[in-house]
Amino acid sequence: MKKLWYSAIALAISLSLVCLPVLAQEAPAEYDPQTVVKDETVYVTLTSAGEAKETIVVNRLEAGKLGSYEDYGSYSDIVNLSGGESPVQDGDKLTWNLDAYPEGFYYQGKVENGQIPFHMTVSYALDGEPISPEELAGKSGKVEMTLSIKTNPDAQTYFQNNFMCQVQVPLDLSMASDVAAPGAMAKVISGKTATLAYMAMPGSEAEYTVSFTAKEFHMDSIMATCSQSDVSGILGTDLNTIRDGINQLKDGQDQIISGTQQLKNGLGSLGTGVGQLKDGANSIKSGADGLASGLHQYADGLEQSIADLAPIIQALEGAAQNPPDFDGLKTGLAGILGSMGQLAMQLPDGQEKVQILQSIQGIQTQLEGMSGQLEQFQTLFGQLSALADDLGKMDDAVSTGKELAAGADGLAAGVGELRDGLSSLHSNILGLPGQVQKLIDGQTGIRNGIQEATSVFDQFGNLGEGEIVSFAAPGKIVPRSVQFLLTTDAITVPAE
Repeated sequence: MKKLWYSAIALAISLSLVCLPVLAQEAPAEYDPQTVVKDETVYVTLTSAGEAKETIVVNRLEAGKLGSYEDYGSYSDIVNLSGGESPVQDGDKLTWNLDAYPEGFYYQGKVENGQIPFHMTVSYALDGEPISPEELAGKSGKVEMTLSIKTNPDAQTYFQNNFMCQVQVPLDLSMASDVAAPGAMAKVISGKTATLAYMAMPGSEAEYTVSFTAKEFHMDSIMATCSQSDVSGILGTDLNTIRDGINQLKDGQDQIISGTQQLKNGLGSLGTGVGQLKDGANSIKSGADGLASGLHQYADGLEQSIADLAPIIQALEGAAQNPPDFDGLKTGLAGILGSMGQLAMQLPDGQEKVQILQSIQGIQTQLEGMSGQLEQFQTLFGQLSALADDLGKMDDAVSTGKELAAGADGLAAGVGELRDGLSSLHSNILGLPGQVQKLIDGQTGIRNGIQEATSVFDQFGNLGEGEIVSFAAPGKIVPRSVQFLLTTDAITVPAE
């Protein structure tokens, strides 16, 4: 019986020993595949002139639970920064069987020939002469540093279109004085260090110059951060709000341009109207001059005529004062006619009486005619007396003529001043449309600038659109974020 138990125990032990390797092989099955959420931070070390030396990608995986995590990347020198695990590599696929890392799991790998979003170069000149950073170290004089930031055309298109570059240049103020940094977005002084901040937008190029007087030149590392643009965060407001405001500015500027164009057209019409007024004033001036000249001639002629008529007027006035006794003449003629008739009646009849009567009859006829003429003379003399009175009043006409001539002179002078004023106004108005056109050109330039700003903000509004691209393995995995940190070598004074 005991032998049977021993045999059973031995069999069980043997079976357990056989099964142990099988259990050891199945143990990894507890590392179930997990969804990978990762962040990539790319550290690029540059020479002091900006040439790339080494590129290391630090990956952070969200590994909050035990499991298997697959990542991609063509790395050399992979280093686990969080624990002791090693990945299973299959080409560019890395499988990490991890315990839970609530704070995230970190590892890094070196990348060869990686194309970062921007190229950054730094060049130096001492007292106007180009010099390498190594030669500049420890020297004194007027230093000019040129920082050039250019989009890398070989980088992924996503990085070119969406990533901006922010650069920080540290200056030791115990070494540098008389610092001039045009174009710097900010200058922050902390202790004895002044940090200059610069920026390059996606797809752009930027060049900045920093000049200063150096005493034993040296410089800490220049650092640059390339990350996805967040213009809204930089400006502190939503881009749509800014875009709407810019569109309102553009619409308002269009209205201003339209109104100014109407002003220009109105000034053109005003100039035409004033020109017509000026021409009319010229015609009135010519007419007024002619009227004044004619009135002067009339007054002068009338005055001369009065001078010529003075003796006649004097004679007429004398005649009017001593008029002939037309009534006595007519009475005398009538008496003569009566006496001759009585005389004829007393003559004896005969041939002589007949002849005398005929003669008396002829004389009577003539006397009667003279009587009629006397009446006509009396009427004419009355008319001449009235004429003398009228001619005596011509002095008033001369005075009136002279007053009219003087008034015409004043009218001509006033119209002349009006014409001159209209001429000056016309000349000034003629130049106004050209000046207004310059204003329109300036307003159009502003409108075009606003349009360009709209285009820029439209471009900014498209930043970050599309799927994020991995730097380590583009097309293989989609990271949550990617950023680049560039650091140049410090320039130190060589030890003596």
